[in-house]
Amino acid sequence: MQKPLFTEYEAEELVAAKKYAIAHPLRNTLFRSDQKSNLREMVVSLRRKDMQFSDLVLVFGASVRTVSISGVKSGLRPSALLQWHGKRIRAIEYNIVHDVIENRVPTGKQIKGWHEHFWTDSDEDARIREPEPPIRNSDIFSILRWCSDRWNIEGLPSNEELF
Repeated sequence: MQKPLFTEYEAEELVAAKKYAIAHPLRNTLFRSDQKSNLREMVVSLRRKDMQFSDLVLVFGASVRTVSISGVKSGLRPSALLQWHGKRIRAIEYNIVHDVIENRVPTGKQIKGWHEHFWTDSDEDARIREPEPPIRNSDIFSILRWCSDRWNIEGLPSNEELF
């Protein structure tokens, strides 16, 4: 069996550490109307404040799917993730219903609506919980603020910087 890149403890420690966004987004197509894909996304590189010169690279991504039919409002909501070594250690997303998995087995419990994925040694990023604090607004700016607060990230682009 291959040794994991990191443990649950290391992922929790990283999420708890203060982090900051480096310069401008690496990729930002959130507000491009000329794009042919129905996926709009923003990717930001992050660093830990206490390890500014290490090789640690975290990626924060936020995305919104759009509907390609003119005049039809999208029922899809934004999502966001925190990635480390190519693995998702945190994510916030919306599903009508999502099964709760523990130790790789569905428990029979379900979470409706917004949920947060978090890294565990046994389930990697498949484990979910209800977001704390609960998500009240589902626009991309509210999701960015929620992630900034919950995952200790400073310097994510604000409303004014994204336009």
